[in-house]
Amino acid sequence: MVTNLKRLGIALCLGAAFILMATPSAQAGGKQESTGAQQLANAGQGGSTLFIIDASGSMWGQIDGKPKITIAKDVLGKLVAEIPEGNRIGLIAYGHRRKGDCNDVETLVRLGGNNKQSVLNAVQGLNAKGKTPLTKSVNQAIDMLRTEKSDSTVVLVSDGIESCGGDPCAAVKAARASGVDFVLHTVGFGLSKKESAQLQCMARAGGGEYFQANNADELLKSTRKAVKSKGPGTLKLTLRSNGRPVNAWLKVTPSDSANAAVLTNDDGAKPEQSWTLEPGTYRLETYPAGLRGATPMVLKGLKIESGKSIEKTLDFSVATLRLNASENGKAVAVHIRLSNSDTGATVFDTATFSTFTMNGVKTPYDVHLLPGRYHLVVGTGAPGETPYEEDIELSADGSVLNKSVSFDAGTLRVLVTLDGKPVTAEVTVASVSTQKKVFETMPYVGNQTPLTVSLAPGGYSLAAVPAGVAGIVPKTMSDIEVAAGAIKEVSLEFTSPKVAVDANGMEQNTDRPGGDYKGFVPAAADPSLCQTVCGHDPQCKSWTYVKPNTVMGPQPHCFLKGGVSRAAPNSCCTSGVKK
Repeated sequence: MVTNLKRLGIALCLGAAFILMATPSAQAGGKQESTGAQQLANAGQGGSTLFIIDASGSMWGQIDGKPKITIAKDVLGKLVAEIPEGNRIGLIAYGHRRKGDCNDVETLVRLGGNNKQSVLNAVQGLNAKGKTPLTKSVNQAIDMLRTEKSDSTVVLVSDGIESCGGDPCAAVKAARASGVDFVLHTVGFGLSKKESAQLQCMARAGGGEYFQANNADELLKSTRKAVKSKGPGTLKLTLRSNGRPVNAWLKVTPSDSANAAVLTNDDGAKPEQSWTLEPGTYRLETYPAGLRGATPMVLKGLKIESGKSIEKTLDFSVATLRLNASENGKAVAVHIRLSNSDTGATVFDTATFSTFTMNGVKTPYDVHLLPGRYHLVVGTGAPGETPYEEDIELSADGSVLNKSVSFDAGTLRVLVTLDGKPVTAEVTVASVSTQKKVFETMPYVGNQTPLTVSLAPGGYSLAAVPAGVAGIVPKTMSDIEVAAGAIKEVSLEFTSPKVAVDANGMEQNTDRPGGDYKGFVPAAADPSLCQTVCGHDPQCKSWTYVKPNTVMGPQPHCFLKGGVSRAAPNSCCTSGVKK
């Protein structure tokens, strides 16, 4: 936030950058000023001004057929002539003596009174030669101003950026953090948008403004604006909901841009929070933080003036829907969705706004909305469930609408066994009435059984098969009735396919997946090598030989197993169990 609104300065460009620093001045005496020079003279009464001139080689570049250094000298001559006689002024230059020297920074005129002619004489004798040690020059100027008793305004005009590896933006931040009381404004002279980024950063770090100038006239006008600038303006916002201050979601956008200058997160900003904004006209959008589906209150043509603060207090009427939900008489997490009854647009959905999206939200749960008519949909997410739906109206008096919703549910418990043991199984449950699947495990992966599925009361069919076991046909059950609050248990039994063993004790075209403790590439494409190694290893109980050019590339592989894995028909492999 700008703390001193009477900071004034003067600026112009010579070399890649020119910086001016000035102390506060008195208010203009007249009601109207006829020229920029008169405004500058009145604005600068009693101030202190320190010029920093960049006389780097880039200043020989031309604008409208005229070298920039010549333009800068002309502008400086006009501006210095307009400075009141009582002002203290001084001059620092860099890049004016030697090429390629990043230490070429010199104080030409010490800060003091009656120095106008000395500054003009020194400027006219400069020649653009060297580099742009912008950071070193800024630091030297700041060191000089540390001894000043009054706070200062800094204005930088530049046709280039730092060329000596420094970080002038960081230097400005560090100076202000150390207690040097100044404001920095910057003016870009003939810079592209990308090139001006450094100057914009410096202005933000210095609590000032950035101006753009592309020719001699614009340079003079921009520097005069910088002189009169008192820094950014401030916006203070208080948002009230039903008469009470609340956190505000806020978006502030410049009227001539689609980019948001200020945008809060969902938690919003506290009441009476202030924002520093560049002078200009803005569009303000706001509503209470956490308010779902709100149409923002919009203020157009919000004018922010340099060095001034404006305050806005806005009121919203907010209504609350308080939802309680139960399943079989007990509290349950639910998914909530509300849409505008007139437009059909969704204004609240736990799938968007809730932290616990996958499992719904616990109730009682409050949804804050603008007064109006809404369509409410509530569900537990249970397979086969018909969600609760109702049209509701939230009043404009800020009251709470209490709504209780109850659901019935039953439980289907599925057990799948293979050779008498529970196994992981692929399970599918479908509604008898709609013939639609309401529950399905991941294909080929399945779920470990017994498997419990919460279902809405009704009739269902079931299909299941052990996961990952080849050669087994799925089994089905129909007309399974699930009652509210009850557990329906069903079992499906399977038997492993028989494995044929040849005269050598090998299971041709058979895989025994899992249980591997050792794998290796045999010396030849011969499954008997795997069988032999397993026979001599006390830890080995079974083995699998993977044929070359099948599932593991051109080489054969042997896998030894610490147990007897379930056999699965597969042409990739030959397996066996140690006798």
